[in-house]
Amino acid sequence: MMIEHLGYRVETAASGKEAIEKVQNSTQAYLAILMDVQMQDVGGFEVTKIIRVLEQEKGYCNTIIAVTAHALAGDRERCLQAGMNDYISKPIHPDILAQKLAALASSHT
Repeated sequence: MMIEHLGYRVETAASGKEAIEKVQNSTQAYLAILMDVQMQDVGGFEVTKIIRVLEQEKGYCNTIIAVTAHALAGDRERCLQAGMNDYISKPIHPDILAQKLAALASSHT
């Protein structure tokens, strides 16, 4: 709801598997994928790796923002090394998310 209130269209995935399926079935890149690092079925790091392979086949790249409850030293670096583009910790602060999405939207126009 937070993202919808900012004026963006939202698609949700209840699991890592569903996120992969959505990217497989997409015909264009998403402005941003907010990737929960700790999902029950397939973890965010593994989902990111799979999405990056799919993107090579599709010829475009999504911006993947890691979402994690951990704000420990080194977490951001681990997310970036796993192929994610950015990092945000929980609880998500609406103003920080709004800034990140606005920057992405302005670079896509």
